[in-house]
Amino acid sequence: DISMVVHFDTHDNVSDSENASPQKLLVQERWKKAAKLVNEAAVASRKVSLENKIGTKGDELDDDDPLRVIALSVQRSLRDFGKSAKNTDGKRFRGKRNRGREGKLVTKDTLEYLADEGETTFTVPQPQNECERILDEEFKRIRTAFGVTDESISSFFFLTPDQRYILKQCTANDVHSIRNILTRYRAHIESSCRNNGEDEEKTISTSLLPRLFGLYSLRFADPSIPDVVLLAQANFFAAAHKIHKKFDLKGSTHNRFASERECKKDSPVFKDLDWVEQGHRLRFPSKKEMDDVRDQLQRDTEFLSSCDLIDYSLLVGVHEMDKSMLDCYEKNSEPFRVVYTRSCGERIICYFGIVDVLTPYGTEKALETLLTGTLMCCRDVSCQAPDIYHHRFMQFCNDQILDYDESSTDSLSASLFHAMGPSDERQQGADSSRTDKLEPNVIEADGVDQHDPSFAECRSSDCN
Repeated sequence: DISMVVHFDTHDNVSDSENASPQKLLVQERWKKAAKLVNEAAVASRKVSLENKIGTKGDELDDDDPLRVIALSVQRSLRDFGKSAKNTDGKRFRGKRNRGREGKLVTKDTLEYLADEGETTFTVPQPQNECERILDEEFKRIRTAFGVTDESISSFFFLTPDQRYILKQCTANDVHSIRNILTRYRAHIESSCRNNGEDEEKTISTSLLPRLFGLYSLRFADPSIPDVVLLAQANFFAAAHKIHKKFDLKGSTHNRFASERECKKDSPVFKDLDWVEQGHRLRFPSKKEMDDVRDQLQRDTEFLSSCDLIDYSLLVGVHEMDKSMLDCYEKNSEPFRVVYTRSCGERIICYFGIVDVLTPYGTEKALETLLTGTLMCCRDVSCQAPDIYHHRFMQFCNDQILDYDESSTDSLSASLFHAMGPSDERQQGADSSRTDKLEPNVIEADGVDQHDPSFAECRSSDCN
């Protein structure tokens, strides 16, 4: 939040700079430099803006809510999977500060937990359960391509409030789609790797597809607690600055306005025709940088088309810069590798990425295209065959989304390939001091606004 930044006003002390003594002018100049350094430090040390955070804390859920149990069970499992990289002899893992947090690695990819008996450090009763990581060899290579370590992914969920990652509850259809595309997805992500500018030997994928980091199956002995499959992925909106507007852009023009009811919400999600009407653009500081993004979007959507996937969107979050404090934006202030561009002309920061990529174009979708589009005067409905969907999406990106402004020399201009945030290795030290916290933020599917893009990857079938 910009309000965190400190101001030092020295003008009240010197009514007329021209008449001030050299000593006072020197003091004034030093205060200005100090103020700028403090402002930069305050911005650079930020984490996700509080106003962008989502979910419900675990202790705010009802005592009998199964999500309380699932939250802590997943937390324990992911932490122990992180430790298992250095321990494969089947021993139990035991936390140093929380006795009783232990699991047994029964296979390379399966942890088993017994029910809590007697005294326990947990405020939530822990039943007998088993957690399995699915297709982890493929996901491990994907994590490496995005610069994510096993240690960092093992400690994110319900453990630290930074919200870098999201766990999505998967349907059977989601799991089926992931299994079908995972090997090709991994190869595509690895083919998109490039030097990240920090280490010549280290490359980071620049793909704009959802960053999928792991698939976990959680099974409980108690039949009253539902079994779940959870997909770990990055949060595109883990931004340091407040996101003022959100857009879900598919490239379709038929009825793609936010409804009146949607616009009345605290955090409405606007759509394609709203974007055009409001005149926004993802404006880059050079044609080359714009072309880099266009080429990546082209490769990503060609991949989705080759997998017969549709209904994906370009999710865009817009932060409107505080014009009175532009100095605070000069340096990269993003704590994580969120993808963004800063527009010097419009004074906005746009965070963006492709979401909702697990919908296959099968018989039901082909019938939907026929009934709502082809038989209705061929109107431009969202649901189209994969190749048509891909070409329409890219046409909309070229005509209405991507732009550049080489005439500006403003130092505020920046884009994703040149400012992708600090590596996990640097951030991990800051997170490690908080690994004992048991204050989960639960992303609850039921009762959540289905059009809120903060949940776009959690409710992929609802963002139509």
